[in-house]
This record gives sequence, C-alpha cells and structure tokens, in this order.
Amino acid sequence: MSVNVDTLLAIYLLLLGSGGVAAVALWIWVARARPLRTPLGPATIAAGVTCFGGAGVLALRLFEFGPGWSLLAAAVFALLAAALFGALGALVRRTGERREALADLVGELASVVVAIEPGQPGAITPAHARQPLTLVAISHHEQVLPVGATVVVTALCDGPEGNTVEVAPLPPPSGALEQVAG
Repeated sequence: MSVNVDTLLAIYLLLLGSGGVAAVALWIWVARARPLRTPLGPATIAAGVTCFGGAGVLALRLFEFGPGWSLLAAAVFALLAAALFGALGALVRRTGERREALADLVGELASVVVAIEPGQPGAITPAHARQPLTLVAISHHEQVLPVGATVVVTALCDGPEGNTVEVAPLPPPSGALEQVAG
C-alpha cells in the first residue's frame, strides 16, 4: 500500500498540531490543578508526537525525502526527543525530591562521621534519614565537633561543590552545666 505524499503531509501536520495542543493542555492543567507531581509520562508522549509530526513535515518538504524515508526520519527523531525529554524530566524530578528531602533535615539530629573543625568541612549522617545519607557539613562553633558527636542541622547551603549543611552542637544537658559550674 503506497501513501500519497499529500496525505502523509496532512497526517504529519495533524500530529504536530495535536502534540502541541496536548502540550498546552498539560501546561494549563498543571498550572490550574497544581498536582503533587507533574505527569511526566503524558508530557513525554506529547513531546514525541509533536516531534514526530514536525520531523515528518521537515523530511517531506524541506529535505524532500520520500514517504518511507520521511517516516523513518520522523520515528528516529521522535524516539530521540521523547527519550531525552523523559530523561531530563526524570532528572529534574529526582533533583527536586532530593532538595525537598534535604530541606526536611533542617532541625533534625545527625551524627558526625568526619570531625568538623570551625569553618572547615566535615561530614554527618542524619539520625532519621529514609535512606543512608552522608552529607558535607560545616559548623561555626568555636570548638571541633568530634566523630560521634550529635549535632542539629541548622541550615541547608548550596555551593559550587553541591549541597552542604550547617550544623551546631547540641547544648549540654542541664545537669552537665551544674556539674561544670560546681
């Protein structure tokens, strides 16, 4: 069965338009409904359909490919675009989830796993993390925080090396202050 070039062009334009409409509809839905998670699957499909239509039009009209070659070119570019879009979307989602998880650590207790000297980086591990996690930590306290010390996470800092946390030592128990004073 051979397909007329004009029919194929109409199909490509229909796919290009419907992919664009789907992308706009998803954008409006996300802006209004504010779902907990943006629907990455439908967005990836919309990107692939739009790319398939656009690449097909370009292959037929700009590069003057025949119908078979235009279908192949459109399919290759659509698959590449959808894979790239999906991978980047998943990366952004994971980065956001990590950022939220790190923000939840502020105010939580942690253990020092690499001694923290004043103003110098060390490392901590949160006491109640959902998964094992070791973070670079700094402290502005005037004394060294030794390995095994319990600290409280006071802030999340972004730097060129990645996320770091600022920590402070826990105040000694009230009985310990009385022993030192007495």
